[in-house]
Amino acid sequence: MSRSQDVRRGSASQTAPTQTESAAAPRLEAKAAQTEPADVETLRRRLAHQQSHDPLTDLPNRAYFNELLDGALQREPIEVAVLVIDLDNFQLRNDVAGQTSGDMLLRAFADRLRRSIRRTDVAARLGGDEFAVLLDGVIDAEEAAAAARHIHQDLRQPIEIDGELTSQGCSIGVALALKNESVNDVMRRADVALYAAKRDGKDTVANFDHELFRAMQQQHSLVRDLERAIGTEEVQVAYQPIVDLHTGEIHSVETLARWTDRNGQPVSPELFVRTAEQHGLIAPLFEQMFHRSLADAKPWIDQHPDLQLHTNLSPLQMRQEGLADTIGDALDRAGIATRNVAIEITESVLATDQEIARHNLHALADMGIAICLDDFGTGYSSLAYLIRFTPSMLKLDRSFVDEMTRTGDNRLPRLILFLARELQIEAVAEGVETVEQWETLRDLGWGLGQGFLMSRGVSAGEFGDLLGTSLLPIRS
Repeated sequence: MSRSQDVRRGSASQTAPTQTESAAAPRLEAKAAQTEPADVETLRRRLAHQQSHDPLTDLPNRAYFNELLDGALQREPIEVAVLVIDLDNFQLRNDVAGQTSGDMLLRAFADRLRRSIRRTDVAARLGGDEFAVLLDGVIDAEEAAAAARHIHQDLRQPIEIDGELTSQGCSIGVALALKNESVNDVMRRADVALYAAKRDGKDTVANFDHELFRAMQQQHSLVRDLERAIGTEEVQVAYQPIVDLHTGEIHSVETLARWTDRNGQPVSPELFVRTAEQHGLIAPLFEQMFHRSLADAKPWIDQHPDLQLHTNLSPLQMRQEGLADTIGDALDRAGIATRNVAIEITESVLATDQEIARHNLHALADMGIAICLDDFGTGYSSLAYLIRFTPSMLKLDRSFVDEMTRTGDNRLPRLILFLARELQIEAVAEGVETVEQWETLRDLGWGLGQGFLMSRGVSAGEFGDLLGTSLLPIRS
């Protein structure tokens, strides 16, 4: 979580001097020139206070906090620690209850924080919903963590807002200042610790950890490499067939992202796709892969008009405005009909309350694009969701196929197939890797399967060679 993001999350009154404050300074200066010396000094102290303190909470602001921290780092011995505190889910509260209520909560939280620290400590508001504490006289990380836990316990108590009690969780990152460190060094380590607290489920305290720091450095390196790979079109598209379990003919094909790093090592798709989602790279990655797969698929579809190209969309992408138009325009340019394309989504999209996601889902279906429910049975699925929006296809998650083989219990695959047939939904079994699995699923009545037994993800050229052939496994 970057500091710029934190600042943007707060209300306008929280992140910069207000218009009233900006106008007050020259007025005070002008008034000072017309008053008695004692009054002049009072006004100048007031002005200095305004310049060093947050106007909403009256806590020291970021600049003043950094100045105090810098002074503490010059002392010998250095016995200070920094806590960085972030309110959990504050933006949601701001959106639901409004900015005025959000400002009231921030003021109340600041008051609670002020009362929770010692007289020798300093609390500050860094911006948005982020606060900090300078702990003085702290000799080791254990003592700093204990102080942070005590403060956290106080902050978690219900706060009265506009006559009503409300609870506000917060996450705290702790960093003990070290010799020869700068202000930025200490704050960066405290931010790393805050990231760990957020990662661990929020509303908790976390100490700076070198292993986590190295992991974050690796993450940043991965993001840079992925940005470069997208820019140079190094991310490749692999194609895995979806096969008729009775004839071995290719029914459709799923596109899969594949990336090899600069050291020639393959990067897990789960890792780099998740990274792309977290760092705003999923849209360019999807666009690049989608256009490339359409170009590859055009000659296949010309020869096999019923072939369907499956592409995956994340819940994040489903919340993008204009998604259906973007996909429709790409199909028009490629000369591919909507009936030849399927969008694979996870169950969470069906369960979402996001209006944009629901609109995109229905818009894609209305265009004639098939909607495939991926990894069925592992998420939020319920019969109600399926009935409310019946997809064209569902994919039985591979875990059920593995469980069937391991235990010999095939009731779940049989029941899910029955459900799909009742709702007139095509069903695909994922993760078919053994002849035993193939035979069991075929005998249960499953028509379509996908997995390493038939084919791994292959290049466009290799997939073109597979079309028109039978991929039935050869019994030993």
